[in-house]
Amino acid sequence: MANLKSIYIVVGDRQTNQYSYVWRIWWHGTSFYIKCRNDAFPEFKVSLHGADSFHPEPGFIVGRDQSSSPSPLSRMIDKSNFLGSRFSGRKVADDVLHIVTFRFGADLFAKATTELPFTGPQNIRPSAAARLAVMPLEGEVTDIHLYLSKGKPYVQHEEKARRENAIFGPLRNNQDEYLTGLVNKCSLSKNPSPSELLVPTPLNETDQVHGFGATIDPKGGFLWIAEQWMSREALISGSSAHPIPQ
Repeated sequence: MANLKSIYIVVGDRQTNQYSYVWRIWWHGTSFYIKCRNDAFPEFKVSLHGADSFHPEPGFIVGRDQSSSPSPLSRMIDKSNFLGSRFSGRKVADDVLHIVTFRFGADLFAKATTELPFTGPQNIRPSAAARLAVMPLEGEVTDIHLYLSKGKPYVQHEEKARRENAIFGPLRNNQDEYLTGLVNKCSLSKNPSPSELLVPTPLNETDQVHGFGATIDPKGGFLWIAEQWMSREALISGSSAHPIPQ
């Protein structure tokens, strides 16, 4: 794992063939990056920049990937010019920040079926790793938290996390900073999603489309990304891009 360049994460179940989108997390130079590996979302990108000659203003940004062209499949509601926003992360210890939480609810997997893109080791480069996280049961959510730390990886409740195989990564950049993931399955009622994260709900089955919402936690300063079913009608009326996925 010393030369690990990227990690691919997906939540799902091989037996039921129900999966989330695939998310790629990688590093280059002093920075870490996050993107959804789906053709409908080429522009969405999270950048965690360290200080170097290319980034005179280091920091964390949720924005548009300037190297990607808009997809004819995508449609986006960007309230208050959210893309381009900077966020601070949440301090959890000295030299440790909670940067991002991915959230996957149980209702997502009722019909979210897709082909898992990784069928064996031959599909993964030696410098990459792929991780299938456990699918939540009814009333639960699967959260994947990303922590940025200096000098060494950070894992909360490490003994328990290792016993439950809940750790992925870490990735290490050129500044000796580590990005480590922790998978946590918990009760939705005890750990509700912030209201800003929730998207317009589908009116019926024909109105639903698989997408995701994102927001900066109003208290913690970290980024939420939550895959969920959303209303096709609301996307059509409230966005200004291109036709949404079928």
